[in-house]
Order: sequence, then structure tokens, then C-alpha cells
Amino acid sequence: MAIAGKAVGAHTGYVYMRAEYTYLFPIMKAALADAESLGYLGKNIMGTGYDFEIQLRSGAGAYVCGEETALFESIEGKRGEPRFRPPFPSIAGLFEKPTMLNNVETLANLVPIIKNGAEWYRSIGTAGSPGTKLFCVCGNVEHRGVYEFPMGINLKELIYDVCGGVSDGHKLLAIQTGGTSGAIINPDQIDMNLDIDTVSSSGGRLGCGTILVIDDRNCIVDIVLNNLDFFRHESCGKCTPCREGGQQLYNLVKRIADGSGSIQDLQQIEELTDTMRLTALCGLGASTTVPVTTSIQNFRSEYLKHIDKDFCPVCGAKGGKES
Repeated sequence: MAIAGKAVGAHTGYVYMRAEYTYLFPIMKAALADAESLGYLGKNIMGTGYDFEIQLRSGAGAYVCGEETALFESIEGKRGEPRFRPPFPSIAGLFEKPTMLNNVETLANLVPIIKNGAEWYRSIGTAGSPGTKLFCVCGNVEHRGVYEFPMGINLKELIYDVCGGVSDGHKLLAIQTGGTSGAIINPDQIDMNLDIDTVSSSGGRLGCGTILVIDDRNCIVDIVLNNLDFFRHESCGKCTPCREGGQQLYNLVKRIADGSGSIQDLQQIEELTDTMRLTALCGLGASTTVPVTTSIQNFRSEYLKHIDKDFCPVCGAKGGKES
């Protein structure tokens, strides 16, 4: 952060952390104190005459604060809601001053790039997505954890060779890439390289690098319903497409999950997701639609089973009689 601050002429940086992660705060405070005592932060850094301080700020669990302008609002002590743009952050950002915002994972790459050179960095990963990425593999997999690999690692190899495959001897049902707002893909699609371009072409996003492994003890419609329950709760409510659209998407998918849906509901979902994607104020509204649209594309038969009141091994009690 100090290097980035020097590059753009800034003298103050902020690290924003969710207040729920209480165990991280003393670790971060100690790290900042160590950096200052060693002369890497504070006044006259390493005798260069350059001053830079880093402040810790927290917000109480608002997913929408992943959007940059909502993050600014939260740091300023206001409700975490996205701002209308323009002005853009580079003109008027935090405290209405020009602001550069990056994920800490991005900034962490600055030192090795400066130390080893751009060509060295570009030799790792793919041409379009150089460098490494942290992947958080969770769900129904033998070896959960956070792994660092070059961009472009194959998803199938990551799940089976690195993480030991699906846990408890069950079969793979689906994988969601990029966290809650990521695409839900089927087992036939997992032989893909995890780089920005490839994942985007699948209808999803690499995002935070979370890989959720879902086994055959789960129902896709239920998984999506759980996603939508999260998103309707996390909407800040400022714009109508996200506030109302998220709730209506939840209602439509819940009706299908309960076995009382129809083909018309699927058509309504398609229209509603298009509207949300195009008109929501920030990325949260668009993100809400991704697991819904990709799951319908890749698991349409599962939705039709619920609509037709066919037998679902997970939702049989809700989805009708066994055929």
C-alpha cells in the first residue's frame, strides 16, 4: 500500500475489514505497528522524506460494501450504499478526494513484481491472467482450504488431484465458481482453466477465487434458493431493481422449489434477471442473477422436475410424488 501510495502521491491508506472477523484485528494492528517501528510506515519512510500511514476501518457485515463507493460510505461512517457515478473515485472518492482502490490481493503482488520484474511475473499464469491466485475450496470436498496456484490451473485437477475429490464417496453434482455470486456449472463443464477469460466465457466470474463443491446429497434449486435468500438480505435497498427484484426472484424460485411453480415462472425469472442485470445501481443486483441464470442453463431438468412434481431425492417431500 505504501508503494501504491507513493506512486499516486497519497499519504493515507485504509484497510477495510468486516467487523465479524474480530480475530484478525489484533494481528493486523501488530503488523502495522511492526512496519512502523521498522521504518516502512509513518514519517520519513526509509529516509526518503515520504510519509504514509495506514488506518484500519471496519463495517458490520455488509456484502454490498464490496462495491467501491459503498465502501467509501462505510469508511466515512455512513450507511453502506453505492453512490451514483459520475463523479468517479479517481476524481472524488473517499472524503471526496481522489482515491485509488484495490483488493489487498492485488496490492500484495507489487513487491515481487518490483523485485523480480514484470517479465518474471508474466511468466506465471496465462497471457491474459498473469500471476498467481488464492483459491478457497469449500463444500463437499475431502481437503478444504486456501491454495495459491498460478492463474489457469485446471478446475478438475484442483478438485480431484489437489483436494482429494468429493467427500464421503458421493458423486459430484455441481460446482459454483467465484463465491455466492458465481456461476453454477455441472460436472461435464469442470475441465476448465481458472483464469479470468475462461471463467467469464462460462457465464461466471473468478471473483474472490472461492470454489464451492456440491455433491449429490444437495438439490440445485435449493442451493439457488439459499443464494437468493442471502442476496435479498444483503441488498442495501437503495435501488428498486435490486431491492424488489431480489425478493421477487426468491419468491419465484421458492415456488418452484416447493413444487407449485410453472414454466411461466421460468420465463418470468429470465425477464427479471435481464432487467436486474441492466438496471441495478451497482454490481450487487447483477451478481444476484448469475447463480440463477447459470443454474437454469446447466440444470434445467432439475427445475422441470420440481415444476412437473417429479421426484427429487432431496426435496421429495416438497417436490411431489415419486414417479
